[in-house]
Amino acid sequence: MVGMTSGFFRLRVLLLALLAVVLAGVSVPAQTTEEELTRVEAELARIQAEVFQLSEDYQAAWATDADLANRIEQLEASIIGYTVEQIALQNLIRERAADLYMSNPTSNELVALLLLTSPADIDTRVEYIEDVRERDQSLFNSLLVLTSQINEALDQLQQDRAEHQMVLNRLEELSVTLNERLAAGQELYDLLEERRAEELAREEAARLAQEAAEREAAERAAFLATSTTTTIPPSTTTTTTEVTTTLPTTTSTPVQVTDTTLPFTPTITPVVTPSAGATTCPVDGFHSFTDTWGAPRSGGRTHQGVDILADRGIPVVAAEDGIIVRMFNGGRGGITATLEGNSGDVYYYAHLDAWAPGLEVGLQVSAGEALGIVGTTGNAPAHIPHLHWEYQPGGGASINPTPLARSLCG
Repeated sequence: MVGMTSGFFRLRVLLLALLAVVLAGVSVPAQTTEEELTRVEAELARIQAEVFQLSEDYQAAWATDADLANRIEQLEASIIGYTVEQIALQNLIRERAADLYMSNPTSNELVALLLLTSPADIDTRVEYIEDVRERDQSLFNSLLVLTSQINEALDQLQQDRAEHQMVLNRLEELSVTLNERLAAGQELYDLLEERRAEELAREEAARLAQEAAEREAAERAAFLATSTTTTIPPSTTTTTTEVTTTLPTTTSTPVQVTDTTLPFTPTITPVVTPSAGATTCPVDGFHSFTDTWGAPRSGGRTHQGVDILADRGIPVVAAEDGIIVRMFNGGRGGITATLEGNSGDVYYYAHLDAWAPGLEVGLQVSAGEALGIVGTTGNAPAHIPHLHWEYQPGGGASINPTPLARSLCG
């Protein structure tokens, strides 16, 4: 009787252990080795370093592009202004010529010089006009200065336009490589997350199996304690020993992943927490960013956020629990969302390709909940998807969000 009972308990333990593995969704033969995880982590770290350098090069070229575009715009405006002044001075000179003719009709040579000589021949004209009055000389001098300024501005404009085109070509080259590496990084990031999920599931299966074994052992001990049979045959003892020694060996798997291992950072940096509420990175995927606070931007502006580069379509998420206070589509930001955290801090998300389904003003969201996807709407360069992210502590003025992004994203 006791031998049959022991066999029943052993079968029940094994079935429960197998059920725990099945429920955890783990295929026992397809185990991820520590070496494989290490290899994927190392490759991801290598790509991360490569993407970071490409990001720095791209951001530097982007700043140069904006600076040159602003200079070209200013030069073009200056040339227009100089030209307007030049035309006005030429009209004044023509009026003086007419006055000279009316007051002294015999001075035909002077009038001809005033009317027919081009601005390029001002030096020659002034040399021959000895009887021109001081006011006329001042007009000629002003026209000469303006002509020189226009020529200098035109020369500088030509140089800046040529340099600008070179920078645009460089940006295009960098964007192609950068997008390729971002996509490769995202693929490895997803693979690593999958492997780690498998390890966690396997660990959970082992824990459930161990709990089942302990529970069954306790039930069996209780059963034996209440049994009328006081002597356990040697076969029963052998069977009990087999159950307690074999099961943990079969189901127990060492934990390969620790909470302190970041999936895409080669080294762990000290955590900085300038925000009371932010708890998670605003981009839920492989990404890269550099400190571009204050960098030149189009229209003479400076950058007031951090650009987090990522593959197109990667989710952007709430940095902390809070409420959506604004959504807008248009202008420089394109598709945007503004989150007011429970801490009172405000976060601005721009250049999204789309909002998350169901997102609306007044919606309460949790940290890590999707707000939209990385894109290029608004005035973002079409060839580099990224999230423009701003941080306003306490809902006040924006400050450099790079330290906060580093503390949250690694």
